[in-house]
Amino acid sequence: MKPFHKLENYVDKTPRATLFVTAGIGLLLLVFSITLISIIAVSAARTEVVYDATLWRNTTRLSKSLIPVRYNITLKVDMANELFGGSESIEFKLNANQTSMIILHARNLNISNYKLMKIIDAPKNILEVIKAPRSTTWSPHSFFIIYLAEYAEPGTYRLSLDWIGKLTYGYTGLYLNRMGDNKGKLVSSQLQASHARDIFPCFDEPELKALFTMSIETESVHETVLWNTKQVSLKTRTGLQLGPDSDSDTREIAVRTYAESPIMSTYLNAFVIGNLTHIEKKYTNKGGNEVIVRVYGVDDKPEAFGGYALNKSVEMLKYFEDFYDQPYPLSKCDMVGVHQAYSSIHPTCIKL
Repeated sequence: MKPFHKLENYVDKTPRATLFVTAGIGLLLLVFSITLISIIAVSAARTEVVYDATLWRNTTRLSKSLIPVRYNITLKVDMANELFGGSESIEFKLNANQTSMIILHARNLNISNYKLMKIIDAPKNILEVIKAPRSTTWSPHSFFIIYLAEYAEPGTYRLSLDWIGKLTYGYTGLYLNRMGDNKGKLVSSQLQASHARDIFPCFDEPELKALFTMSIETESVHETVLWNTKQVSLKTRTGLQLGPDSDSDTREIAVRTYAESPIMSTYLNAFVIGNLTHIEKKYTNKGGNEVIVRVYGVDDKPEAFGGYALNKSVEMLKYFEDFYDQPYPLSKCDMVGVHQAYSSIHPTCIKL
């Protein structure tokens, strides 16, 4: 038998095969040429990604092209081990033509598991994952910087991430209080003017306002857990799932969820966690809605320390409603006496 690779022998016996072989080779060459041209064209069209370090080295302010819309935060507080952390998703709008970096604030937080997605169709929850291969921090300005593999185009995005931090006995961020007389510890917060970044990653500038949805997870033994809005649900589970020993954690954990906040700045978030006593009083505002006013403290007889403050607070709320001709916009107002705190006022939570 004559070797197959000798074409003249093969063609002599089967002349039609010559046409098939020639056509096949031609088709392969055509496909190869088209593929090569496409690769060259795409490579030529793709713009090399440039990371402009001046956006975070030479300025203390965030880019105005990233506008936060909504924060969905789960905050976990482990008072026994003096830790806190959690997870969040931040929905924001990108108004610039394109960007290669996402820059936000975070200070003394160990951030992990970040993921950036572009919202294609919000009602159907159709998302496009944006590749973000690396990140870094710039501590002089408290920046957390995420580098993108390709330029992000204008649109609405969702950034999700986890973090963990350390509770300290300070006066800013989320900090511990010793309440004295063996009454245990209390966690409270001081976020003005730029300390929200000490509790959760965020766009921590006053004009970058957004909606907030909050869940707080703590040991069930802590009965007082306050945030800006009213609590809407309470569930329990086993284990806080925070820190290196989370797999062996068998404590009962209370998971509290709160109503969505009004649009507000990051520094207006307020947190109080512990065991406090309180008294309360209700009144109907100018809009016809019920408002609960409460005074919290560590004493066993709250009427003794809080009665006068409670009555005057209701009077002042009514006075300012008449003065501005506007109803008090929220459903509650909490006033909390904290041993270690600067006096501060947040929506629905006043620390004294």
